[in-house]
Amino acid sequence: MGIKMSPNQRAARLTLAVIGVTLLLYMTAVPLLAWCFHQPLIMAAGPASGVFGLLGLIGLGRRYYQPVVGQTTMMDERDKRIEERSRIIGFSVFWVVWVIGSVGAWALLRYVANCETIPVETLPMLVVAGFLVFMMVQSVSILAQYGWSGHNDPT
Repeated sequence: MGIKMSPNQRAARLTLAVIGVTLLLYMTAVPLLAWCFHQPLIMAAGPASGVFGLLGLIGLGRRYYQPVVGQTTMMDERDKRIEERSRIIGFSVFWVVWVIGSVGAWALLRYVANCETIPVETLPMLVVAGFLVFMMVQSVSILAQYGWSGHNDPT
């Protein structure tokens, strides 16, 4: 019937797959749009960011938490503890990346482009990047705590 996995593991694998496909499509769309419309890559990056709408598919991971007929519990205390630790790790890494990204964007614009402030268009991309970092780190942390094997055994 397949490998038994907890809902956390299945949702984490779906999350990583959706993020991987989205990033791959974005990296493909930017040069493709630049080539088709004869624009520089930086100009094609804006319209290509519509691909990030596919990140909404991460919400389908919640279907793994619906109870199965004949199953008494979906998640035990261990699963909930793993989810909580992974969320804390994800937020911790998110804040570090957010601060480095914000300060890095300011420093890059200040000292390279001689611009005093960060353009408004930059901030939504920092939010998307922060969301991606949080979800990836949380998913990798969940899979690492279960041991990457796909089996839901406590050993």
